[in-house]
Amino acid sequence: MHQALYLIEDDPVLGESITAHLRGIGYTLTWFRSAAEVEAVTKLEQRPEAVISDIRLPDANGEDLFYRLRSRWPDTAFIFMTGYGSIEQAVRLVKEGADDYLTKPFEVGDLVTRISALLDRRAMERHGRLMLDDLRQRMQAGKGGTLGFSPQMREVERMIAKVRKVTSAVLITGETGTGKELVAALLHHTGPRSECPFVKINCGGLPPSLLDSELFGYEKGAFTGANQRKTGKVEQAHGGTLFLDEIGDASVDVQVKLLRVLQEREVERLGGVATIPVDIRLIAATHRDLAANIAAGAFREDFYYRINVVRIDIPPLRQRREDILYLAHYFLQFFLRQFELPPKRFSPQAEAALIAHDFPGNVRELRNIIERALVMADREVLAPSDLFPETPAGFFEDDSAQMKSVVAVAERTLILRVLRENRESIGRAASAMGISRKTLWEKMVRYGIDHGSRRGPGSPDR
Repeated sequence: MHQALYLIEDDPVLGESITAHLRGIGYTLTWFRSAAEVEAVTKLEQRPEAVISDIRLPDANGEDLFYRLRSRWPDTAFIFMTGYGSIEQAVRLVKEGADDYLTKPFEVGDLVTRISALLDRRAMERHGRLMLDDLRQRMQAGKGGTLGFSPQMREVERMIAKVRKVTSAVLITGETGTGKELVAALLHHTGPRSECPFVKINCGGLPPSLLDSELFGYEKGAFTGANQRKTGKVEQAHGGTLFLDEIGDASVDVQVKLLRVLQEREVERLGGVATIPVDIRLIAATHRDLAANIAAGAFREDFYYRINVVRIDIPPLRQRREDILYLAHYFLQFFLRQFELPPKRFSPQAEAALIAHDFPGNVRELRNIIERALVMADREVLAPSDLFPETPAGFFEDDSAQMKSVVAVAERTLILRVLRENRESIGRAASAMGISRKTLWEKMVRYGIDHGSRRGPGSPDR
């Protein structure tokens, strides 16, 4: 992993245990016994990916240390360890930007799991920002097939092109991992508010009280431990876009407050008396059936209609298999560039295995599979076993009718990709594939690939 972590803990037993666990799974960890030790090296050492710190240190308060270190390392993750008497302080730290906390005593394995999940999520966010920039440029250049070749994703692109120019509320629905946040980001970054803030929050990742303060902020003294004013996400998004991920998990009380923000175009901080005008474009996303939630009394109908002005549905990857190879090749090239690796490619069997897989984790799962294969495989041509190492070796050797249909899907996807790369020219595409124009045309008819007015193989290219 080679990710640098800092541990600040004066307990020799706990510190030794954490150090052994994290180094044992590949992290590079430096253990400090006091705040003075870590502050002595902050200007000399590389920025750590994460800091794991006790709140009560022999020479400092962990909260004060957090503010000092965060000013130097704004992109570093912070996880705190606390005794029962400091839980309120730990919650306050999370409200101020820390990533997580654990209450002592805890299982070291739980800490390791949380750190791994946190760093994986941050890595995905970094990759996502780079991918978003690439896709945004392609979409602004008017290149079709940015998100996929399937009719469903072409429709999603058409919706983005129409809706990005207005400020209407948008509700994005789809299973976890289908790319809802990416669509929301494209709506913002290709629209007129692209230079303004894009503020996002996961409504399902926070308890109700913490979500409330994160969204609406609070005044100094609003509650015990509120030592300074905090600006909420709604206020931060002024002039830009507020993206509420997993809106179906928001409590009814939060829904009521958000409804007021949308109706009155103003927000009131917790503990405050003044209202603050806000101009936001709202985009929400959910994997839940909101109609069922309304029937169960867990979601307000009036709020639903307010956020569901325009709806974009993203189907699961298993329902649009013609997108699988397009996305796989995109991720392949993306990670080759990011990791500066030598060229690699998929074998035909690997492509067939990808198309045959149901991808319960959708596009997120596909991206992780490709990234893992590139990191772990030593050979240039990736085999099915590189993509699915947990699958029995003989599984992909079956020459059944199902595998033949999978190969047909792979061939259709290849034709779509080559046509797009050659600006829909049948002649140039046939030449690139090493087949005749007549053969390519017959395959297009067989697979139902539309080509404008459906000129025959003897017709001139457009």
